[in-house]
Amino acid sequence: MSEKKVILHIDANNFYASVEACLNPDLKGKAIAVSGDPEKRHGIILAKSELAKKYGVTTGEVIWQAQRKCPNLILVPPHHNEYVKFSKRLFDVYTQYTDRVEPFSIDECWLDVTHSLKLFKSGEAIAEEIRRRAKEEIGVSVSIGVSFTKIFSKLGSDMKKPDATTVINEDNYKTLVWKLPVRDMMGIGGSTEETLKKLNVTTIGGLAHTNRDLLKSHIGILADKLIDAALGIEDEEIRYYYDNRIPESSPVHLCTAPSRKYRSFPYPAARHIDARRGRSDLYRARRDGSDPNEKTLPSREFRIYMDKI
Repeated sequence: MSEKKVILHIDANNFYASVEACLNPDLKGKAIAVSGDPEKRHGIILAKSELAKKYGVTTGEVIWQAQRKCPNLILVPPHHNEYVKFSKRLFDVYTQYTDRVEPFSIDECWLDVTHSLKLFKSGEAIAEEIRRRAKEEIGVSVSIGVSFTKIFSKLGSDMKKPDATTVINEDNYKTLVWKLPVRDMMGIGGSTEETLKKLNVTTIGGLAHTNRDLLKSHIGILADKLIDAALGIEDEEIRYYYDNRIPESSPVHLCTAPSRKYRSFPYPAARHIDARRGRSDLYRARRDGSDPNEKTLPSREFRIYMDKI
C-alpha cells in the first residue's frame, strides 16, 4: 500500500497589501488597496487589506466603486519588485522543510512534507511553525491547508482566513469538503459548473456520488478526474522546487487576472537568470544529481539524508 501523503497549501493573506504595510508601517491596520493610477478611468483594485475587504472592496473592481464602499480607502501604487523579494523570502522558508515546493502563484504554493514528518510530529505542526515564522521573520500572515491531496489542501487554506491552519484528513473530509459548492473545487470552471447543475450536481459531495458513465457522456475523460478529486483520490506529485519551469513569456510580469486558475507570475526560483539557459542548467542538475550553483537546493542529497533518519 502506498504511503499516505501530507500536503500543505500555503496562501499568503492579502499579499500585495501586506507587503505595502511592511514597507510602510503607518499603513498597518488601515483600509488600503494596491491599485492602478486613480487618475485613469481604467484603474482597478489589484489587492486590498483585510479591513478594506470588510468594507466590501474586491479585487478587480474599478477604483471609484471601491472608494464608494470605503470612503477612507488609502490607495497605494504597486511595487512589483518588492512583491518578488518578499515572495522569495517566503519560499526560502518553505524550502527549509521540503524540496517538494510547487508554486501556484507569487503568493501560493503546495508543499509535500510527507518525508519531513521524521523531523516534525505532523503536517499541522509544520504548518503552525511556518505560519509563526512568516509573521515573525517576514511580517506576512499565511493561511495553510493540510491534507492528503492537493485539491483538499487548497480547499483547506481557503476555509479560514486570515492567518489560520485547517486540517482536512480522511476522518473529516466528508464533513468539511462535501458540503461545499462544486465551483470551490479547483479544476471546475463556469462551463463545467453549468453542466453539473443540469445534472443536479451542486456540491462536491454530489460530485463524488455522480455516476461516472453519465458524467463522461457530458464532459468526457475529465469526469474521472473530477470524481476522483471529490473522493480524495489523487496520484499527482508535487514538483521539486527547482524543477518548476520558468514561464517563457514575460518572466518578470505580475498581474491579477480575473480567473483564479490562470495567473501570470514570476517563479522565485528564476533568480534573475536567463530563462532558457537557467532552465537547461537546472534540468541538467536534476539529471546528473549535481548542483548548478551554490544557491540551488540539492534535492537528491536532501532525499538521501531524509531516508537515513
